[in-house]
Amino acid sequence: FMNKGYYITHPEFEIRKEDESDDSYHILLDFHKAKIFVLRFMTECRMAPAGGNYVTYRDIPDGELYFRQFQGRCIFRLQFGFGYKLNKFREGMEIMGGIPVNMGDVAYSFEFMKGLSMIFIFWEGDEEFQPSAQILFSDNFAQVFKAEDLAVAGDISIGNLKAVV
Repeated sequence: FMNKGYYITHPEFEIRKEDESDDSYHILLDFHKAKIFVLRFMTECRMAPAGGNYVTYRDIPDGELYFRQFQGRCIFRLQFGFGYKLNKFREGMEIMGGIPVNMGDVAYSFEFMKGLSMIFIFWEGDEEFQPSAQILFSDNFAQVFKAEDLAVAGDISIGNLKAVV
């Protein structure tokens, strides 16, 4: 989860790091939303292979219906958190195991969970325009999670990014 290995017991749902000597930030140990997200994934137990494409939140079922909430909770939070600090964004993405991709002015792909990837994209601002951001999801996300869950995935990923820099 977020490029870190964990052991999770069932049915107790006790979580511990795979590498006990790793003292870096582990979001699954500290962030309740992440724990609930993983618990939901484990109880629903469905997975789908990625087709190699990425989609916007609006492209997923019910994404248009919840887009304003996703935009405020995730896109604007990412944009205002890192839009004027792209060096911090790059640093955080490198720590998270992100891979630079050729999109926008600065973009990184990263594995959210095994087999589920996201891309954070930035367009730099200037004197006239503020920076803007976009979040893309691997095309299998919508087969595994609902639209509301994808907003939580964005929230968790941004929280992790902020925590590591």
